[in-house]
Amino acid sequence: MHVDSAYGGAALFSGRLSRLLVGADRADSFALDFHKLGWAPASASAFLVRDEGHLSSLAADAAYLGTADDAAAGYTSSPPGSLQTTRRADAMKIAVVLGVLGRQGLSAFVESCHDLAVHAADRIAAQPGLELAAAPVLSTVVFRCLPTGTGGLATDADALNATVRRLLAERGESLVGRTALPGEAGRPNVHLKLVLMAPTTTPAQIDAVIERVAATARAVEAMGVAPTRV
Repeated sequence: MHVDSAYGGAALFSGRLSRLLVGADRADSFALDFHKLGWAPASASAFLVRDEGHLSSLAADAAYLGTADDAAAGYTSSPPGSLQTTRRADAMKIAVVLGVLGRQGLSAFVESCHDLAVHAADRIAAQPGLELAAAPVLSTVVFRCLPTGTGGLATDADALNATVRRLLAERGESLVGRTALPGEAGRPNVHLKLVLMAPTTTPAQIDAVIERVAATARAVEAMGVAPTRV
C-alpha cells in the first residue's frame, strides 16, 4: 500500500492536524514533497519505504549505466537508487528546512496555513454570490461564483467562473486556481481554488482576493459576455 502524500503529508508536522493521516504508518511506502507544504525550493521530495526490497522496482539495466564488473571493482552508478541518472542534492534542501524550522516551526507554519484556509472559507460562505464547496481540510479552499440572474452568463456558472479566473490573471490582480467537481448527472462543474501555502499571508490579503473575485463576477455578468466553451 502506497500513501501519495506529496502535499497532505505536511499535516504530520502538526500536533493539531496529524490526525488526518492516522493509519499512514501502516503503508509500505510514503511520498512527501517538501517543495509544496514544506517550504523548500523545488524540487525536494522524500520517498520512504518500509522494506528496502520495495526499491527493486526502480532497478535499471543498461550498458551505459554501469556493469556488474565495474560495480564489483567499486565503480558504481546511480541506478537502482534513482530513476534519474543525474540530479541535484535535493536532500540538502530538506536538511536545511528541518534544521532551521524544526518540528515546532513546521507545525506553526502548517497550522497558520490551515487557519488562513478556515478564515477564507468563512469569508466565502458569508460573501453574496459565492458558494463554498466544502470546509477546508488542510489549506485548500474550493468554491465558485454563482450567477445572479442577469447578463449573458446568467445561466452558465461554468463560463462565469472560467471568465472570472482569466480576467483576474490578465489584469495581474490575482492568480486563482481552477478545478472541477461533479455536478448534476456527473457533469463536471468549474470551481475556483485557493491553495494557501504562505504562512506570512494575512487575513486582510485573503479578504481582498475574495472581494476581488466577487466583484469581478458581478462585473462580468453586467457586461453580458457570451458564454465560452470551458
